[in-house]
Amino acid sequence: MIFFALAFWLIIQKGDVGVDRNLIEMEDRCFSGTITACVKVAEYYEENRNYEKAIEFLDAACIGGDASSCIKLYVVYAKGRWGKKRDFNTAMGYSTRAGELLGKNGAETFYKQSCDLGDSWGCYHLSTIFSERYNNQQEAQKFLNKAIKLAESGCKDKEQDPIDCFLLGALYENGRGVAKDEKKALSLYEKACNAGNGGACLNLAYIHQRKGNMEKFKEFRIKSCKGSRGDVCYEIWQETKNKEYLEMACRFGVKKACDEIFNQQNK
Repeated sequence: MIFFALAFWLIIQKGDVGVDRNLIEMEDRCFSGTITACVKVAEYYEENRNYEKAIEFLDAACIGGDASSCIKLYVVYAKGRWGKKRDFNTAMGYSTRAGELLGKNGAETFYKQSCDLGDSWGCYHLSTIFSERYNNQQEAQKFLNKAIKLAESGCKDKEQDPIDCFLLGALYENGRGVAKDEKKALSLYEKACNAGNGGACLNLAYIHQRKGNMEKFKEFRIKSCKGSRGDVCYEIWQETKNKEYLEMACRFGVKKACDEIFNQQNK
C-alpha cells in the first residue's frame, strides 16, 4: 500500500511522465550551466503560459550569457507583459546585461529583436540606423511606420504605456513620420510624465526652459529624476549637494553616484 501511494503521488506530481522526464532533464542541464537548455525550458513554459517559470529560466539564460533572453525580459518588464507590472528599472537591468553581452557593435541586434517583440523604441532606433548608417531610406521608413503604429496602439490602450506616449510626443515635437505639432507633443509628454516616464518629464523641462519658465523647468527636472533618470538626479545633486538626489542616482544605477556615497562613508 505504501509503494502504491508513493507511485500515485509521483504520477500526480509529474503528470505526463514522458514530457516531464525530458523537462526535468532539461532543467537539470540548465542548472548545470547549459544555457541552450535554459532557453528551451523557457520556451516550453512560455508556450504553456506558465510565465513565472518562463521568466525564471529566461533569467538563468540571460545571466548565463544569452543576450536574446535578456532582450525578451527587457520587453516583458518595459511593456508590462505576462502579468508583470511595468518596471523600468528591472527592464533597464536586462537591457544593460544584453548590451554587455552584445558588445559595442550590438545595438542593431538589440533593436531588431526588441522591435520584433513589439517594442516601439526598438523599431524607432532601427529606423535611425537604417537611415544614417546604411542610407536605406525605404527600410528606415518601414521601421519608422512600425514604431508609430506600435506607439499609437500602446498609448491608446486602456492601460496606456508611458514609453509609447513618450515616443509619440518626441515624434510630434520633431515632425518625424508625423506632422509637427508641439501642442500634441506637450499633451503626450504630460501623459507619459504623469505615468512616471522620466524621459518625457525631462523633455517637458527643456520645453519650459526654452519658454523662460524656470520654475516649471525645475519642477519637471525633479520629476524626471524621480522617474528613474539617474543622470538627472546626479546633476541635481551636483548643483544642490542634497544627498537625497545622490542616493536616488545611485539607486537608478549611476556608478559615480554610488562611488561618491562609498567615498563619503569611508572618509
